[in-house]
Amino acid sequence: MPGVLACLGASACAAAAPGGPAASSAPAGSPASPAPAGSPASPAPADEQRDARRPKKLIAVGWDLFSDTKWIREHRAEMEQRPFDGIVINVVGRTGDGKDQPLRLAFSRQPWKYEWFAAAEEDLRACRFARFTDNFLMLWANPGDVDWFDDEGWRNIVEHWRIAARLARAAGVKGIAFDPEPYYEPHAAFTYAAQPGRDRRTFAEYAAQVRLRGREVMQAAAAEYPDVTVLAFFLNSIVGSAAGRADPSALLAGRGYGLLPAFLDGWLDAAPRGVALVDGHESSYLYNSDVAFLEAANLIRGACQELVSPGNRAKYRAQVGVGFGIYLDAYVNPPSSRWHVDGQGGPRVERLRANTAAAVRAADRYVWIYGEKCRWWPTPNKGVTERTWPEALPGCEDALRFARDAQAPAHLNKEKP
Repeated sequence: MPGVLACLGASACAAAAPGGPAASSAPAGSPASPAPAGSPASPAPADEQRDARRPKKLIAVGWDLFSDTKWIREHRAEMEQRPFDGIVINVVGRTGDGKDQPLRLAFSRQPWKYEWFAAAEEDLRACRFARFTDNFLMLWANPGDVDWFDDEGWRNIVEHWRIAARLARAAGVKGIAFDPEPYYEPHAAFTYAAQPGRDRRTFAEYAAQVRLRGREVMQAAAAEYPDVTVLAFFLNSIVGSAAGRADPSALLAGRGYGLLPAFLDGWLDAAPRGVALVDGHESSYLYNSDVAFLEAANLIRGACQELVSPGNRAKYRAQVGVGFGIYLDAYVNPPSSRWHVDGQGGPRVERLRANTAAAVRAADRYVWIYGEKCRWWPTPNKGVTERTWPEALPGCEDALRFARDAQAPAHLNKEKP
């Protein structure tokens, strides 16, 4: 995602790094899991209970959500006025000596304790969201400085995932949002060329070890939350061009996320039937036509399954759903920006509506709406301007609501000749 570390300001960069369009990245759409017994999560609204098609969900992601759970608890009612069905939550725990421990920094060797996150669990249980029925706890593949063959380090990473899954279930949220993008150079967990043992071990050896670690992570997470949903910002779609080859490993070895399919393969090895996985296809940030979304959905549902082992392809088809990311900044950035969506001769807010509607139609369940520069609600994050998204892009709230609900009025739903 573009400019992730910049969003928190220089003083906070060492502890966290939010998302933005990835240089080469690609989440949403998958079966939802019921809230665990005793969870504070609210029941589905009546209109959803009547809709056997499982209505699509818009999930808010952005720099304005780098707030602690206490802040979310205090502003829940205000936040739920916006056009979303859930948010991605950045939990911060507190260690025994009073230091902050961001849950998102899960790919680290530091041992954690569940009690560090007890206050966050209390905050989230107290939220009792009404409209936000599908919320996710954020995990990154960062700092990513643990080698895949480091057994001691990986015992801690697996335990971090166990803690996150336990917290997600206890708090009554839908699951975990996973961002595989590296933000802590020179580390890049899913890039073979960045591995410290690349001169001693082949790509195939690393892929086998990554699959093992994926299996261990899923075993731990599913033991705590057997019907967890993992909304990944991208999975195999990021290297989908390797599909259809007799030996995709030759191409994957040179790609930035060439080891990611092996991690997903490990997830599928261990995932029980209730687990739902979502390829959120972050690469859709600049899509500007129905065809682009449909082709990507076909890629994820079809060819991308070739990048997992043959024995897991039936599970892939059953448990990996299609999702999409919409990057709001691309609809306000100038044409000179790399991240710019053209209005095609009309208002750019109309392209936001049309592209979000296309994403909703092509996704299985989730479309995530990501923003950096502006905000939907007050935020303590100083990296976000005071301007709200409706001020920066007038009509965007209605555009998102109409795209999701397929009830756009004439002035936003007119098709161009």
